[in-house]
Amino acid sequence: MRPDVSAKRAAINERAGYILNTYGDSILRYAYSYLHNMSDAEDILQDTLIQYLKTGPVFENAAHEKAWLLRVAANLSKNRLDYNSIRKTDELNEELAADERDELSFVWEAVKSLPVTPEQTEYISYWHELAEIDYTGEGKTACYRKAAGTEDCSGDYNVYTDVTEFEAGSITVTLKGDAGQYTLAIWTDGSYSYSISLSDCLSLSDWQALMNSIQS
Repeated sequence: MRPDVSAKRAAINERAGYILNTYGDSILRYAYSYLHNMSDAEDILQDTLIQYLKTGPVFENAAHEKAWLLRVAANLSKNRLDYNSIRKTDELNEELAADERDELSFVWEAVKSLPVTPEQTEYISYWHELAEIDYTGEGKTACYRKAAGTEDCSGDYNVYTDVTEFEAGSITVTLKGDAGQYTLAIWTDGSYSYSISLSDCLSLSDWQALMNSIQS
């Protein structure tokens, strides 16, 4: 092998190793938050790395570099979702859509009763096996998700110092937050997983009131 070719290959391997070591976990988690399938997320990580090596972009700083990589991963993930939706039937999405239309009214009323006080539904969207409803109002937001299966569908991989559980009807709700104030609730009914994430923190009693309203 010629020295210049060998040096070029070594440089590419070095760049690839740097990206994987520095950002690999973040890219993988970000892709998984879209796809909810680890195999697909690993493919996106690989494709993001290939895109980086092919284009060889120059960045102003580490933050710019990470933002570029996550943006590429997001675009590739969305493309994968479109591809998957074309390959599979629409039966599950139609079922989710029907369920979400039925659930929208009481979820909306329950959320409106809390300090979040959103004024309107921002959008309802369906991706692959995930349905999402986003609410907004007075600079505050709430996101309700439902997905097939029992894995966490929140897409939230932050580290919280306070995690607790409580019973609401027949389900067990896991709350995540800090110092007795919680922004994320996760639960499953055995067939679907659910999550509600809020921009503002709520106390345990407020979350219990919300979940009891939804489950009643």
